[in-house]
Amino acid sequence: MSEAVTDGAEITHRRSDAYFRTVVNGLNSVLNVHVVGEQLEEPEIITPNHIAYREVAVLGVATWLNSKNCKPPAFMAKKELLYPPVGWALRPLGAFGVDRGDAKMPQLTRYAEIARDDNRPTVIYPEGSRHKGKKEPDEIRMDAVRPGALKIANELGMNIRPAATVMRGPRQNLVYFAEAFKCEGAGTAELGERMQDVLDHAVHEADKLWGNSC
Repeated sequence: MSEAVTDGAEITHRRSDAYFRTVVNGLNSVLNVHVVGEQLEEPEIITPNHIAYREVAVLGVATWLNSKNCKPPAFMAKKELLYPPVGWALRPLGAFGVDRGDAKMPQLTRYAEIARDDNRPTVIYPEGSRHKGKKEPDEIRMDAVRPGALKIANELGMNIRPAATVMRGPRQNLVYFAEAFKCEGAGTAELGERMQDVLDHAVHEADKLWGNSC
């Protein structure tokens, strides 16, 4: 396999559920993640917004807490994120690093397939990089999305599940999971609209918990 994709997922996917449970519970004791929305019952392609490095750990915890049958997700992340200190949290959750300049779609699809066969969702950030949007919570807008997640989901016959993370403080973290959908015929415009809708719902839920503040 090309060096464009690192081997984090291949290393971690063999670890036990007890191991993942220990890691996730330890992270959640620090992060205090609130989960809202539809429960995951099978491996899917999760497409969240991307606002900060810490949000990756928040989403990993939320996916485990919100899963009925699945293991923690495999994260498709730029390879620099697998270096310490962020990598200390990501590698145990099954992250695999991607050199965005060199990675090829068949390689990325293969890693999503490995994760699916190990009963694990795959997280792909369609915005491609961090994007915080405007500061006012009711004006947070998604950046333009890229087609990679749709291509992988179509190739593997997997559902897409939009998700959104809102972080208001070190222990004020919320993740909202939308209903999954079949992506046959869907384009980036539809995915962007669905992701914006779930982000609006996430902000609303965060406002109810912690008030209208960033």
